Amino acid sequence: MHRLIQYVVFSLVSCLLLVCQVGTACAVEAPTNYAFWHSTAEQAAKEAWHLMGGKPAEVVVLTNAGYAVVNGSTTEGCLDGLTKASGATIGKANLLEVHSSRDKALWFLKV
Repeated sequence: MHRLIQYVVFSLVSCLLLVCQVGTACAVEAPTNYAFWHSTAEQAAKEAWHLMGGKPAEVVVLTNAGYAVVNGSTTEGCLDGLTKASGATIGKANLLEVHSSRDKALWFLKV
């Protein structure tokens, strides 16, 4: 259990760094670029699976995507990217959107 918590925390930190580095640099160019945010979320999920040693059979994803705005760019595309990469959906109740202020950093947590 302790090792799982370490993986989850490490995955979260890695994903946050990825989103902040890539998102801040590219979001300036396209304020509503759905494809960019879709791809960013997929990339973050793949990085998390790599750090965790593979994709778990069952996954729960928490995010503030769709609420967060990065440099004026909306992040709704992240939700579909996370669904594609993880299989988690709002309907299956394993993709959980955490309400946050628009000016808070975008984040994903995969458990």
